[in-house]
Amino acid sequence: MWFDDSYAGSHEASVAVATNDAMHLLSQATYIRVATIDGRVCGVAAVRVAGQPQLGTVVSPADFAASYSLFDGLDDSERIKKYLAADRADVDRLAHDSRQNCDAELLLFIVAPQARGHRVGARLYDAFLRHLLAVGLDSYYLYTDSECDYGFYEHKGLSRVAAHEGAPSLDGGTYDKFVYQGSSYRNLSYKATPSGAVGRASYTKPADRAWAGSMSGGEKSAHE
Repeated sequence: MWFDDSYAGSHEASVAVATNDAMHLLSQATYIRVATIDGRVCGVAAVRVAGQPQLGTVVSPADFAASYSLFDGLDDSERIKKYLAADRADVDRLAHDSRQNCDAELLLFIVAPQARGHRVGARLYDAFLRHLLAVGLDSYYLYTDSECDYGFYEHKGLSRVAAHEGAPSLDGGTYDKFVYQGSSYRNLSYKATPSGAVGRASYTKPADRAWAGSMSGGEKSAHE
């Protein structure tokens, strides 16, 4: 997971926070794409599209609720729970306008360090954008922070629309929080051609959802 042992004061606490955080995100997902190298998971993209059913068979709301039991018996249990609640409320505040104005949210986008150099991140991201195109959606947003590679989103052409600089961290330090917005029509970099080659994407925004059917079969696996 993405928290080291110092983040929550101990290995057990950091694992509990990371697991709870992952379940919090995955329990909201309506679409999940997984990348693998030699059969090992190396990246995940999870998306929430308004109006589409959640993938409750992956992580149900009950699973997420049960993950709080991981904090039972920890010395700092109550402080950690209060921090998580306050942190998520702050993220909700930052993302409020984007949630009202955008069609979808990229909930979780993570790539293993060992997968660098294999274009896993780029291909997962394009698969996510093609999913939005397939259901006729354009605008999306995501939350990230200064502990992540947020430069990737700026390279992709997304716009930063909200920020909270110097937010308190669980380990006693501070970090910066950001919300970015993008367009599936403008941010897609590559697409699969009929021959299986990869080329630059060129899409025209659909007039209505009837167009979406033409994209449904064009999504290529993110498997490397």
